[in-house]
Amino acid sequence: MINYSLYKKSNWVRNKFQGLSNRYFKYKRILACNLFFLFHPIKLDDSKILPDTIPVFINNFNRVTSLRFQIGWLNSLKDKVSIIIVDNNSDYQPLLNYYKTLKYHNVQVAYLGINSYLNGI
Repeated sequence: MINYSLYKKSNWVRNKFQGLSNRYFKYKRILACNLFFLFHPIKLDDSKILPDTIPVFINNFNRVTSLRFQIGWLNSLKDKVSIIIVDNNSDYQPLLNYYKTLKYHNVQVAYLGINSYLNGI
């Protein structure tokens, strides 16, 4: 229904409540993320991060073919790169098998243990 009167209703209380609600859920997500990573730290192999290289982070969840092409392309560059694959709790078996067969000296996989997208992180 359209209000044609000159009097506009104030939504101050509703806006304040919505702002408080948004802040509550934001800090709840931040706290949940910090607690998770406090008790489940990510372990990186520092020997695979080579000196004088460009670090490349690849966020991945259940994608194996595009990851293969991307790693092959990054390794074919003239510049030296250290590739860190951040796995968001993938359950696709061919991808997990591919992780086990990676033989590059500059590639490592960091397993998050959670799917950060689904948890709102």
